[in-house]
Formats: sequence, C-alpha cells, structure tokens
Amino acid sequence: MTQKVEQQLIDKALNGDVTAFSEVYLRMRGSIYGFAYRMLKETSLAEDITQEVFMFLLNNPYRFDSEKGELLPFLCGIARNKIIQYLRKHSTKSEVFEDDFSKFDEFENLENNPLEVLLKGELAEKIEHFVAELPPLQREVLILREIEGLPYSEIAEITETNLSQVKIRLHRARKSLVNDLKPYLTSGKGKFYEMY
Repeated sequence: MTQKVEQQLIDKALNGDVTAFSEVYLRMRGSIYGFAYRMLKETSLAEDITQEVFMFLLNNPYRFDSEKGELLPFLCGIARNKIIQYLRKHSTKSEVFEDDFSKFDEFENLENNPLEVLLKGELAEKIEHFVAELPPLQREVLILREIEGLPYSEIAEITETNLSQVKIRLHRARKSLVNDLKPYLTSGKGKFYEMY
C-alpha cells in the first residue's frame, strides 16, 4: 500500500468511512497479529493486541502521518508498546526489555544452514521455539526484519533506538539461533551463515 493510498484511507476512516477502515484492517491485521504472536506466543494475547492496535487507529487516526512513514511501521510501533506493557506487567524477570552487551562477540564458524532448513519446513517448530526463547529486544528485531521484512531504519523507529542498536540486536539474535540450531542441522556451510 503506497503512502498516498494509506493517507487517503486514513482520511476516509477519520471521516467515518467504515469501508476504508475495514480495508486498512484487512491489509494490515495479519502482520500485526504475526508480530504480536511471535513476541508473546499466545493466540488470545496476540488477538487482543491486534484488536487494541486497530482500536487505537480507529480512535486516533490523526496520529498517523504519511509524511513521516508508512502505516505498517506505525502500527507495529503501537503493537510493540502494548507488548512491552504486557511483558513488564506479567514478567517474572525484572529486566524484560533491558539490553545486555556483555555477551556480544563475533560469529563462530558454522557448518550448517538453518535458513534452508526453515524454508523446507523441517524444523519449523524447533525454530519457533528458539525464536520464542530469545530475549524480547532480540526477538522483536528478528521478527520485524526476517519475517515482516522491514528495513533497518523502520525497525529503529519502531523500537525507538538507532541503527547500530538494531544491527547489534539482530546480530545477537541470529547468532543465538545459529548456535541453538547446530545440533539439528546437516553439515555443509550454508547460506544463512554466509548472509550474516
């Protein structure tokens, strides 16, 4: 959806056009739900977050400004805030969304290809499990980049950080997944490692 079309739909929704709002909802709900589900791993919570995001948009359509960016990152930012609120309220860990730079180091050599395995669907459940186990800051950038396909600049905007932080978090997330998946993969240096 182009920024011009998005803004026209938002403008129509602002003026009470139910059809315009429904179109926005139908185009964007899957991405918002997917992001929320991958962060929280609970269907009902992801549905609630998705509903809250679109209720926020319905009640505050003027908050979206197409001059500042596209609608999906704007909605992901709202979803992220709601996810953080939920995690802070319900987490047993005191530092749910705090960064830990002490474990940042270089990739080790790897002889496996987790991306290819994922694409083949052989380890989808295991990969989902490992993604869910990532720290929230790493998990969200991985989801936004690898699953939602957002550029680094939009991820930085959504996560309210800079490009360096996004890249560091993504690097850590990828490294963690690579290490977790080593025992489950066949030999041979793969594209996943070569990409990162």
